[in-house]
Amino acid sequence: MSQLNGIIASILSDINEAKSKADETSREIAKNYASDQILRYFPVPRISIQNLEVEIKYAVNHVEEKPIQTAQSQKKLDDFVSAFAQETAKEVKKSVERVTRSNELYKGLSSVYPSEAWENEVNSTIKGVLQKSLEGNDPVKSSKLAREGLKKSLPELLPVVKKSNSLAIVPTETGEFQILGLDSSGMSEFVVNEKFADEKVAMNSAKELTKSLKANKVEVAEVKRDTTKKVETASFKAGNRKFDVSIDTKKLGAASSKSFFEKSVSEKAVMLNKGTKAKPKWMGAGAAANISSEEFEDDQTLNDAVEKVMAARLPVFETGVNKILSENKATIIDVNVDSEAISKAKPETISTIKFTLGSQDFTLLEDEDHNTIL
Repeated sequence: MSQLNGIIASILSDINEAKSKADETSREIAKNYASDQILRYFPVPRISIQNLEVEIKYAVNHVEEKPIQTAQSQKKLDDFVSAFAQETAKEVKKSVERVTRSNELYKGLSSVYPSEAWENEVNSTIKGVLQKSLEGNDPVKSSKLAREGLKKSLPELLPVVKKSNSLAIVPTETGEFQILGLDSSGMSEFVVNEKFADEKVAMNSAKELTKSLKANKVEVAEVKRDTTKKVETASFKAGNRKFDVSIDTKKLGAASSKSFFEKSVSEKAVMLNKGTKAKPKWMGAGAAANISSEEFEDDQTLNDAVEKVMAARLPVFETGVNKILSENKATIIDVNVDSEAISKAKPETISTIKFTLGSQDFTLLEDEDHNTIL
């Protein structure tokens, strides 16, 4: 299939080649004239083309507008991405701060997290993902890559609480982990005082306590009140293991410390022995799967907060990028100059291109500027 650009290039090339061959022929004739005693007084025959008109008919297959990047548009994109990433990182930090200050599962982090250094890391991550998404210069594809990249990258910057129906493993401000006891509504009830340097070790201890709670083999002992710290403490004897726990005195209400802890242990045993429950159908995909009361899963509170910010911010990114890229567009026309294809094309898709070439367009030198050999 011949294309318009190829045809025009071929025509111009053929004109140049024809002129070159004509000049070579004129040179040979000139030599013959110069050596002949009579012909040398005659002008050398040559053809001079002053103007050449070309008309080409073609069928339009497809017309597409594509954004093109110039140095100016690239700078605008870079500046826009930098500003967007910085503003979005601030919004993400505010959202995460609200969670760590209000959600009891994350309060152990609130004094150090999220920090300014963390905000800078979020800023850098967002900027890197967005810059990479724009490499193809395709707004639609860029939006998709940006969403996918941020959904994968941002959760890696979030601390994760792992929780079951009765216990939770939470990160602390020192980078260690603690075990929390949860009530029936998932709120913090008591804290295991021991801090674990490794999440895996904390998980093993939590599973060990869970096993003893389920088997009704947890004994509440050594109940005390610390009036200075305003907390109630106790020891949970679970097999050969002892867990020192504490609660805020305010949570007791009218109950005694011992009865509170014993009730907590008893309720957890009941909850754990309910076994598994099926997800309701309205939960959608995977609804048939069972949820074990002993299973520890990632809490999604922080991730949901971040996704909410990104859901509001990404349309701003898409609009800004589209605006910048729309300022510089190239129209790409896919055409067909094949005679058979043109005969079958719809009349409204057929067009004609006409152009005129002057002598200066296909000659390198003006002949009159040079002396003849005769």
